[in-house]
Formats: sequence, structure tokens, C-alpha cells
Amino acid sequence: MPTRPLDRHAGAKPDVVKLDLCGAEEAAFAGMQGVIEANPAVQVLLCFNPVRSAAPADFLERLAGQFRLRRLTAQGEAQDCTPAEAMGGGDVMLYLAR
Repeated sequence: MPTRPLDRHAGAKPDVVKLDLCGAEEAAFAGMQGVIEANPAVQVLLCFNPVRSAAPADFLERLAGQFRLRRLTAQGEAQDCTPAEAMGGGDVMLYLAR
């Protein structure tokens, strides 16, 4: 299936971007750096699973370098999260916002 970077839509300045791509989150995040630069207030919901990530620790470091790292709880609240907690296993819905 053909793909294109989200940066092609940087001019749209979205409020929220959700990435739940069953292991392609790293590539999608890399392809949206222009969106992030053009819209510093963008919020990102990203489904993270260390098993489906090529380099999970490195990816979490990149995320934490750009955003406050938080996860959504079962109650829908954003709770601070360390990279080690996100690496705990299973799917974690990360809420990334500045």
C-alpha cells in the first residue's frame, strides 16, 4: 500500500493526531516532524507497544525529548509516565503534549 508522510498535511495544523498503526508508529512519527514544528500545540495520541517497536527505548527517548511523556489511564486521564513504565509490556496509549 502506498504511504506518504503526515508532513504533507503540515499546513492543516491539526489539534490532535492519533497514531495507532500496529507497529508503524515510529515511521509515522518520523514522518510528522514538520507537523510538530509548524504546530507546537499539537497533541499526539500514540499507541506504543515495545514488542512492535524496532528500537523501543530509543523511540521513547525521542518522544520524551519533544513532549512530556504521559499515558492515558483506563479512566481516560493523562498520567505522567517514565520510559521504563511504558516499556512494561503491552499496549500503552501515550498522550504527548507540550
